[in-house]
Amino acid sequence: MSEDSQNLNTLWLFVTLFLFYLAMTAYVVPYTALISELGHHEDDRLSISTIISITWALGFLVGNTVHALFETLRESWGAVSAFQMILAGFSLIGCIAMLVPVFFLKEKKYALQLRTEGSVWSSVSKVFGQRNFRIFAGSDLFYWLSLTFIQSGVAYFVSILMGRPIGDATLFMMIGFLTSFLFYLPIMRLVKSLGKKPLMITAFLVFGVIFLVTSQYSSLGDSNVLFFGLAIASAFPLAVFGILPNAIIADIVYQSGESGVSHSGMFYAARNFTMKLGIALANLIFPSLLVFGKSTQDPTGVQMIALAAFFFCIIGLVIFLLYKPRKA
Repeated sequence: MSEDSQNLNTLWLFVTLFLFYLAMTAYVVPYTALISELGHHEDDRLSISTIISITWALGFLVGNTVHALFETLRESWGAVSAFQMILAGFSLIGCIAMLVPVFFLKEKKYALQLRTEGSVWSSVSKVFGQRNFRIFAGSDLFYWLSLTFIQSGVAYFVSILMGRPIGDATLFMMIGFLTSFLFYLPIMRLVKSLGKKPLMITAFLVFGVIFLVTSQYSSLGDSNVLFFGLAIASAFPLAVFGILPNAIIADIVYQSGESGVSHSGMFYAARNFTMKLGIALANLIFPSLLVFGKSTQDPTGVQMIALAAFFFCIIGLVIFLLYKPRKA
């Protein structure tokens, strides 16, 4: 490939990625804002958030079949054509699914109708003027830092610290992911009796313990029980963080709308920004720590990553302790 072709490919990739994230933000922000507008009661908002989490999980599972489909079609279609056709197929399915609420959701009939007023900056000021939202956003930032460390580091944790085949990284994630479904109904029931705050704090604590144990895994000895125990233990925080954050924001948005003025879109836009900031910071910190050692002979860098994720969870927990829920 010539240098001009490489430059053109780089430009094409930059433009398409920019447009993708722009379009995703333009869709996700108003979509998630509907949680507070369609949920007129706290239980309704929790149910909507749970259903969204379940459908996201199902979409994640379906999306991960791309690798199996690629292996099946590669020989007959060729690697490039097979990958392009599979992505085109998934894109078409995704487009149809995204259009369903656009055409069939009766927003004016079911959504809470509030007026919007003020400039963008005044809306931002009012959003971050909410004490509970500032606390949630700060805690959420550290959640995304730790979650990105899981996604980026699981292969290193499993292969270097746990001394297992790298393929077990997928097994570890799938066990936690699938087992998390078992916690959805209990979490919904526990929210009614305990509230959201204790569950969020417990989830941060469990995630933190998992990272701490992982950092010292090599000194604990290779154990299938420990490996599968950590994978199963991760299911609870995955379920909690899959359901409750959107429900918490929806509660804050609903309460802020009691004045008759809505800033729901700005609340979710701010949360979206916090998420992307956490991911970006994690992607900067992760490789910086990895240079200290990423082999079985010298796992220092990988251990530092696990310990950093532990501290992120503890910081997120401490911040969320300041959150003061109000019955909505």
